[in-house]
Amino acid sequence: MITNHKLEIEYINQAFVRISGYTGQEVFGKTPMALIRFRGDQATQNAILSSL
Repeated sequence: MITNHKLEIEYINQAFVRISGYTGQEVFGKTPMALIRFRGDQATQNAILSSL
């Protein structure tokens, strides 16, 4: 995942799609924290945060 200076997602790779289940259309322009709030339980949120 690559973000711009405003922390908006601009690029994801296929590993991100495979692991997270999100497509580019769903995440481009959003912040990583928005993804955590949008989907998943606490364990999923912790896994995403630890990988950032």
